[in-house]
Amino acid sequence: MDLVFTCFLNASGLSYVGQSFFKYLIKQGIKVVPIFLAPPETKWLDPKLAEEMETAAKRPLTDSFMQLHTGRADNINIVKNAKTIIGSIVVEGNRLNSQHVSVLKSLDAVLVPSYFCRNVCVSSGVPKSKIFYVPYALDTDIWNTSVLPKELKSDRFKILWMNTCYERKGWDLALKAFWEEFSTDEPVELTLKSYRENDRIEPLDILVALKAAEWKINRNQRAPVRIIDEPIPALDIPSFMKSFDAFVSPHRSEGFGLNPWHAMALGVPVICTDYSGTCDFAKNDTAWLVKAYEFTSPGKQESAIFPQLADIVWAEPSIEELRRQMRACLSNPDEAKRRSAIGATLVKENYSEQKMIEKFKEALDIAAPGTWEQLLPDKYIEKIATQPSERFVSPEQPLEMIEI
Repeated sequence: MDLVFTCFLNASGLSYVGQSFFKYLIKQGIKVVPIFLAPPETKWLDPKLAEEMETAAKRPLTDSFMQLHTGRADNINIVKNAKTIIGSIVVEGNRLNSQHVSVLKSLDAVLVPSYFCRNVCVSSGVPKSKIFYVPYALDTDIWNTSVLPKELKSDRFKILWMNTCYERKGWDLALKAFWEEFSTDEPVELTLKSYRENDRIEPLDILVALKAAEWKINRNQRAPVRIIDEPIPALDIPSFMKSFDAFVSPHRSEGFGLNPWHAMALGVPVICTDYSGTCDFAKNDTAWLVKAYEFTSPGKQESAIFPQLADIVWAEPSIEELRRQMRACLSNPDEAKRRSAIGATLVKENYSEQKMIEKFKEALDIAAPGTWEQLLPDKYIEKIATQPSERFVSPEQPLEMIEI
């Protein structure tokens, strides 16, 4: 049996998750055949892995296959004749809408990377029997405390915020708290690192200038803010992140939180909201937690971009508490070192390749008994059904898809 794999291949977090599943499943000898939900954008990926995925997408299929989807729950295309259909999803609000619930109920199993995602699925009406916790696997060859910084340490305490520039990610909260807490004569600097998403018109430096005007802040009287608004090659990201003294993520909601997770693996102190998916690894002794927050609805701009966010609520972290935690991290280097060391150990031990594969196998054993054994290479029946040259979701898609 083959595994048909619907995924993205670009600079997004969903793409990272897809790459991770692909990398570790093929190490088991499983024949994984990717079907990309959009034409691959491989420029900012690990070149070797991107090439492997594109090559695998051209492999012939047997007439028996299961499907694994890694992406949004509202963007699942079911491959006709798939024996078993598994969805690996991330939930980024406090509830699922009716469309999400309907789609997830139709699947044989739903894999989630955090207990926050699991609880949201259950409370939204997805049968508990269909939901399985499968942790992401940390590649410790890439993400570890021995990674050397790309930039030399300076006299300034350098704080990094890094993510897509959406309201949910809290870039505005990081900026406001930083400007309100630190003045121009303090040796501290904030870097806002993003990249131009397809639906963002304004460059990040314009967005920052607009916020300064809205908040009536004179930037000359505040500590400096550095702006990077372009992707960084995947292989350079660990050393880039390791160049900072702290990582800040005042997110309003995260299904998992890849960037805080990676910063923690590198041994970089993490300051983050004590809410949603990051709570699995961001604890009192591993991070600087912003515990004070209120619940609120997404803004109009975010809801317009992501209609699935309608009627949900997420956290609104306290600016005052965020300021306090940023200051505490800066002022207590020994404590920051202690927490970051505990955090690095926690993610290394709890997010291994072995645990990911074990949990994935457990899910299949319950949802579709016998499927795991059929996926292993000694069970192949090489009866070729089709050999398309490309597998992108498009009118020319050679495999028949059923859009839900």
